[in-house]
Parts: sequence; structure tokens; C-alpha cells
Amino acid sequence: MRVQKAFAPWKPARCAHHRDGGIRAACRDAGVRLWRYLSIVDDCRRVFDWIERQSEPHELIDGVPVSIMAGARQSHNVATTNIVVALVLSAKTKGCRATSSDTAVRTGQYGVRYPDVVVDCGPPDPSAKEAARPTVVVEVSSPGTLAIDLTDRIDEYQAHEDIQVIMLVEPDVISVKVYRRDVHGLWTTEKYDDVEQSVDLPEVNSSIRLRDVYDTLEPKSRPPR
Repeated sequence: MRVQKAFAPWKPARCAHHRDGGIRAACRDAGVRLWRYLSIVDDCRRVFDWIERQSEPHELIDGVPVSIMAGARQSHNVATTNIVVALVLSAKTKGCRATSSDTAVRTGQYGVRYPDVVVDCGPPDPSAKEAARPTVVVEVSSPGTLAIDLTDRIDEYQAHEDIQVIMLVEPDVISVKVYRRDVHGLWTTEKYDDVEQSVDLPEVNSSIRLRDVYDTLEPKSRPPR
């Protein structure tokens, strides 16, 4: 997860012709947020096309574009790569694909997030820009984003009906927190703080060792609580 900075909502200059004049008027309203605008009028430019044209990557939070500042630390990038490598082959046995932060996940009607790792178990589509059925999402926290990861993102992911497992990884401290949806649809929490432990992920035919998550890194042990 990279540091975010606020970004003013994108305001459409105009709408394509539409049979409903009321909707056209709503689209011209400067207060209409990007995602809401695009969800109303499907013949205006798509949100992912807009995101791709920006000089910086963006997420969409409640319809408001927020730029994601690049330049994550090496520990963040190494941990992210280690997790993808640990998941990619085993997830494939269940018809799932493990990808890194270029795969979008829709969060609610007006949101788009880019988790650090996504395991997508939906139908494959080489041209897709978003996960069809995100089953596992992983956020590798940075010091400035841990509070955000623990609040807004977790809430959004838990509201997504397809997501079964959320992993929150701290790259500089041996700490992995797992949120898992049980058979009743309730969320349980698991904590791991020993490199000899493994996180079982039967949802995607996988198991990931903390030793593999932190491979080549030198994380500190979490202080006793």
C-alpha cells in the first residue's frame, strides 16, 4: 500500500447524447462524482480509461479520484513480490490467478482499490482491468498507511461479497494479520508473528509461510504486548 494524497474530483466536461435529458443535466452538474457519473451514463468514458490516462496511478474512494504516490520502499516491494511468488502456483491449481497491484478491485458502487496482491478466482479475461472474483486480497503496509489499511480498506474489502480472506502484512516487523470470512459470513481474525508459522489459505488451495513472506528481508520481532 502506497501513500495517498488528496485529489480533487474529476468533473466531466460534457456527456454524450442520452435519451434522458434529466440524466444529462445531472452529468453536467459539477458536484457529480466520477464513479457515480459513469455508473449513470454508460456511454461516457470509462473510469479505467480515465485512470490509465493520468500521469500518476489513482484509486477511487466514494467516487473521488485519489492519486497513489509511487516510490514504495524496497521492503514493501520485496514482501509483495514474495507473496505473489508464494501464491501463484498453488492458486493456479484452483483456477485462480495471483497478481500484484495493477489489478483493480471494485469496492462498492463508487470505489476502486488496487491491493498489493489479489488472488482472482473468476473467469480469465486477458483484457480485464479488474478482478472478476477477488477471493484473497493482501495489503503490505507502509508506516504512513497502516492506520488507513486498518480502517477504510478493511471495511471496504469486508463489504465485498467475493472476498474471503484479507491479509495485512507489515514488511519491517514480523506481523501478519488475517481477516477470514467464516461459513456464516462472519469475519474472524488471526495473528501471526513467528517466521516458523504458516497461513493456510484453503480458499485458494494455498499455504504461505511467513519465512517466505520475509525472505531476504530483516524484519524485527514484534514487541510483546
